[in-house]
Amino acid sequence: MAENSLKTALKELHVLVKKTQEERVRAEPTLVNIARTHDKMKSESKVSAYFKNKLKSLYVAAQDDARKEAEMLHRCLDKISEVKTLKNKVTTSASSGGGQTKTGASVFDSDQPRYVVVSIHCD
Repeated sequence: MAENSLKTALKELHVLVKKTQEERVRAEPTLVNIARTHDKMKSESKVSAYFKNKLKSLYVAAQDDARKEAEMLHRCLDKISEVKTLKNKVTTSASSGGGQTKTGASVFDSDQPRYVVVSIHCD
């Protein structure tokens, strides 16, 4: 049961990460427009009201985009925490069951890399 929850949580995390990346890509043109507007302002001797208003609206949009991205990142972090908890439950239940999961598969049959500590003694 925990294994299925873990798989579901990992799929949800994948979707959240993709949505976060889409949000980032969607917000990128606003940042590019801010940089371009600053470049155009450098050629002006005095900052006009047009540039002030344009920059103000661009900064408001960028701030809103940043809030949305931060919200998505917080949701990803919450999901990562959930995945970690579920993974610990699966590991705990597998180790108490003699290395077998509830489906009967060994916990060592995963595609995850196994780390082995090797001690070499040289005389």
